Parts: sequence; C-alpha cells; structure tokens
Amino acid sequence: MQGTWKHEGEPLITVIKDDTMKTGKKGKEPVVVAKIKLNETKSPKWIDAELDGGAIWAGIYKFDGDKVIIAFGGEEKRPKEFNPKADGLQGYLVLKKK
Repeated sequence: MQGTWKHEGEPLITVIKDDTMKTGKKGKEPVVVAKIKLNETKSPKWIDAELDGGAIWAGIYKFDGDKVIIAFGGEEKRPKEFNPKADGLQGYLVLKKK
C-alpha cells in the first residue's frame, strides 16, 4: 500500500509511507494525517487510522488492479462491506496508484 495515490473524482493525493497516511491537495500541506495499522489476515482486510486528535477510524480495504478501495466507518464502527452509500460511513476512498 506504500506510495502515492490519486483520489478518483477528487483533486486529492494520499501518500502512504511506513505507517503514516497523509491526504491533501497536491503541493499543499496535508489536511489529514493518520497513523495506520493494517491487518491482512481478516476478510475483508482491516485498516485502522489514528487521526491527529486521537480518534481511531476503523475501516476495511481491498485491492482492485492498480486501485485500493478503503471504507471507513468511524470510531470503532468497522464497515462489513464496500458500499459507498452505507449508513454511518465516514469515508469511502477509491485511490489509484500514481
């Protein structure tokens, strides 16, 4: 998951390096910085993002070719499926490797 990713449908870039995920507009300071933990043994795979303020967003992710899809359910509310219209969803990202 390491590298630079472009958001589909939005002018945002996400850079993932080691255990840090930074999201913002290209050439600007990131607007979201989070420490991430991945658990590839779960199905679907889990991602937890600890935001600057200490909140932890529980999520799931999957790879689809050169894309990664991430669904965040917010604090302690991990989504069960990849549905961008699901109730309680805090974030649904479709990222394409840059």
